[in-house]
Amino acid sequence: MSPVKGAKAMRAAEAAGITKAAGIHAVRVEGGDKPGLGAKIARGLGDAGISFRGLTAIAVGRKFISYIALDNDADAARAVTALKKLKI
Repeated sequence: MSPVKGAKAMRAAEAAGITKAAGIHAVRVEGGDKPGLGAKIARGLGDAGISFRGLTAIAVGRKFISYIALDNDADAARAVTALKKLKI
C-alpha cells in the first residue's frame, strides 16, 4: 500500500497490521498516459545502468501511475535522476 503519509494514516495502517516493508525501495511515477511510455521508462533506466526489481503500472483515463522497485536508496535516487531527464 502506498503512499501512507502522516501520523494519523500511519497509526491507522499499523492498527490494521500493515507495516513498512524492510528492504524494498520504490519510486512512484505519475503523468499523462501515452503509447510507449512503459518502454521509455524501462529504456531510460537501463540506459542509466540502473537495474530494477520490478515495475508495475496502471492507466486510469488519461493518466498513469507506475511504481518501480529497486534494491536500495542509492538506486532509487539514481532512478529519480534518470526519470527526470526523460521529462515524463
